[in-house]
Amino acid sequence: MYSSLATLIGEKLNDAYGLSTDVVLAPPSDASHGDLTTSIAMQVSKKVGKPPQEIAKNLIDALGDVEDIAKVEVAGPGFLNIELTHDARLKSLDSVRAACKKRESSDGPPVIVEYSQPNIAKPLGVHHLLGTVIGQAVANLYRHFGYNVVTWNYIGDWGTQFGKLFVAMKRWGSGKAIAEYTLDELLGLYVRFHEEIERIPSLDDEARDAFRRLEAGDGEIRAFWQDVVDVSKKSIQKIYDRLHVSFDVTRGESPYEETM
Repeated sequence: MYSSLATLIGEKLNDAYGLSTDVVLAPPSDASHGDLTTSIAMQVSKKVGKPPQEIAKNLIDALGDVEDIAKVEVAGPGFLNIELTHDARLKSLDSVRAACKKRESSDGPPVIVEYSQPNIAKPLGVHHLLGTVIGQAVANLYRHFGYNVVTWNYIGDWGTQFGKLFVAMKRWGSGKAIAEYTLDELLGLYVRFHEEIERIPSLDDEARDAFRRLEAGDGEIRAFWQDVVDVSKKSIQKIYDRLHVSFDVTRGESPYEETM
């Protein structure tokens, strides 16, 4: 409907001034100014040498009998404010409803959307938030248009940080089960490791040895690693739930460890 009104206004301007121009209609910033507004009268004024308010008033006369328009007014230096009829608003609502209707799913190849990608044992950072929200929005749009979508969260669940965290837990942990730790507490231990290494350089060698044992399949460190992963996922999931973010696949680096 907006495009048909814009076309009509363009035709009226062409009839009155012999001028072909594109007309842009948009909702005004203040709802009391109507449903649509345009500055076309001021734009045309410069080209035809007529006052913008005069051009706007001529358009009001030309649009007076249009079925979808309840009222047209001139505002300020020459803005044209249009109020639509209730029936026109309902018709516009129908078109929005039709556009929002989800398309039928296709059997075509999948669209894989990979996003978020947090690091285990660390809270989601603000840099993750942007990618998480944009990624979910992209996935939602593809699903809306009927694509076969696979959402994928590739998490950072392997690496030397687990050796460092294991050493920190052994030295400064509270002694409670890993499952009882919060994600912030795990991060605090990791940060302390890096603070203490300035004073105890041998911590680096201890961490490398712990990670070597993790890679070799040491039962104690493997159980520690799995508990840390579980605590992290549970904590991060609370944020995903609040953001209405979900994944079809959550897979990290660790499944590829055996093939490296």
